[in-house]
Amino acid sequence: MTSLLFGRVLLIIAGMLGITTIASRYNKSFETQTEYWMTLIATFVVLFGIYYVADSFPMNLVMVALFS
Repeated sequence: MTSLLFGRVLLIIAGMLGITTIASRYNKSFETQTEYWMTLIATFVVLFGIYYVADSFPMNLVMVALFS
């Protein structure tokens, strides 16, 4: 029973990763340099924001949600 559930979960995760890979390869051809740099900088800004508001309860969850 447990091994069957484990196998199905891994199959679902593998399918999700496959779909994500195909979609990101397709989207890469439409991405501009500006979008790339904006996304990269925004990711690090939110990451450092998580570090600074780590002790503030509602804000840290909001920042983690933005990061993910």
